[in-house]
Amino acid sequence: MGNYAAGVSVNDIAEIGYIRVATGVPAAHAAFARDIVGLPSLPDSNGEAWFRTDIRRRTLVFSPHPGEETAIGIAYRKPEDLEAVAERLAQAGTQTEKLDRVACDLLWVRAAYRLRDPSGNLLHLISSPQHSGVRFFPVRDNGVTGLAGVALCSLDTRRDVHFWTALLGFELRDWLGDVACIGTDTLHHRITLYPSDRPGLRGFDLTVEDIDLIMQNWYFLQQHQVRIMHGPGREPASRSIFIRFEGAEGLHWGLVTDTARIDPANHHARQFAPDMTSLCNWGSEPSETAELKIKQS
Repeated sequence: MGNYAAGVSVNDIAEIGYIRVATGVPAAHAAFARDIVGLPSLPDSNGEAWFRTDIRRRTLVFSPHPGEETAIGIAYRKPEDLEAVAERLAQAGTQTEKLDRVACDLLWVRAAYRLRDPSGNLLHLISSPQHSGVRFFPVRDNGVTGLAGVALCSLDTRRDVHFWTALLGFELRDWLGDVACIGTDTLHHRITLYPSDRPGLRGFDLTVEDIDLIMQNWYFLQQHQVRIMHGPGREPASRSIFIRFEGAEGLHWGLVTDTARIDPANHHARQFAPDMTSLCNWGSEPSETAELKIKQS
């Protein structure tokens, strides 16, 4: 189990608030998000491409601004939990930057802290992301209902798990070889750390309604000659039914459904074997991408 601040329960502590992808070709990502994935776009600002994945005003941003880095926004559901985590980070000597009102308004959140995990991945810890009064509906019948989770590259997953659990307050759910699955709420995992020789965003998953939508999207992707990276398949640890595919600049997109819900009081992190069946027990194997190859040191 992770170590939590007083009053913080992993049952409802946080979710993925947004993903900001730094890119020199936002139009290419925008075309893929709109025309292939079927996400609704928003009027952009300063060349950014904005998209929705659920009721929130903006959850996916492709930004071309010079000097900007890809960042993951992790939304704490209670403002007091965010402040407790910020205090714990400060006590641990982790460098954090509290964003001012102008910066928070640009992110459409009430409060935010900027920091990095030990591998160098840029994180925004936020509270109260703005919702929209306009109903969310996709461009096509893709069944998307929200952001499920993100996959990050880690220079040392065994080391980094301490940061994500003891400092951020989340819970290690399972090991797949040296791949770490981390939960921030009752969903089996929201964060996946893949061993790598570099930090960075490997990809992210969107939730869809059911297995029918997984298969419907799979056929759509095949018809449009999109490269399938993994799946359709089922993850033994999380029970997620998934398909993952490649977008612009090699970014991995995923669609998942039926992910298990966890009772933290009755779950202990398991160690799955370092082989392909720990990633998919339907027999699907990932394409030749280093971070997707399960391994154990």
